[in-house]
Amino acid sequence: MPLRQVDAATLDTLYADLLASGGRDDGHGNPTPLSPQTVALVHRILHRAFKDAVHPARLLRSNPAADVAVPRSTAPRTMKVWTADELRAFLASVTDERLRTLWVLAATTGMRRGELCGLQWDDISFAANQLAVRRSRVPVNGKIIESTPKSDRTRVVALDPGTVAILRAHRRRQLEERLAAGTAWHDTGYVFCNELGEPVRPDAVTRAFTQQIRTAGLSPIELHGLRHTHATLGLAAGVPVKIMSERLGHAKTAITEDLYMHVDPTMQHGAAETLGAIILGP
Repeated sequence: MPLRQVDAATLDTLYADLLASGGRDDGHGNPTPLSPQTVALVHRILHRAFKDAVHPARLLRSNPAADVAVPRSTAPRTMKVWTADELRAFLASVTDERLRTLWVLAATTGMRRGELCGLQWDDISFAANQLAVRRSRVPVNGKIIESTPKSDRTRVVALDPGTVAILRAHRRRQLEERLAAGTAWHDTGYVFCNELGEPVRPDAVTRAFTQQIRTAGLSPIELHGLRHTHATLGLAAGVPVKIMSERLGHAKTAITEDLYMHVDPTMQHGAAETLGAIILGP
């Protein structure tokens, strides 16, 4: 279709078709439905493409995907997270200080894998105890590309004193490696790199994380589970949803609530006890 002929009704029809018969054949020549999550992913891709067509390409005046209802799944989300004790046990089991620093930062900030791999020293303010998430390094077709964060905007994340101390020690070790490497050092500016200054690969970080979990004998979670763990521990501790949403880089607090408010049932009980004490007395 010509680009200008695509409107919200076109996309509504497309999504309905995908939900009904957009999947692979069932083996008997009959198409299968796509899940609402997959169709929602198609929508996000189209939304971004049409957004680029509006600006900077100026091929369209408005984004037709902006007026389309996104398919949503009614199935409850499931995600594996660690308790605070499990997280501390994992960090205590790590002997590679370079990767331990990366995983500490993942746990205490909720940063995504690509954001951690894209972090540079210029993004960190030790004076202000904070960092800025400006870029993400992600694998695409076997190559590592650098892009903007998922939310398309820079966000500032405050750091606790313990994390700052670990980052300072990491910085000192990296400077020592730089001196030892001499002219072989690659001055890339990345916080997480190898002994020659070359940035770590995101997929290598994931493999190392999985292996470390096995070594520690802990219940398996994905690397992204550190982000989920950060969020659930923060909300359970009473950190306001608005603050957690800003730390995680969510566009809206509704995303944070939808993802995490049901994960820890003790949060509901805690809220009930607090409100009961206020209304009915101790």
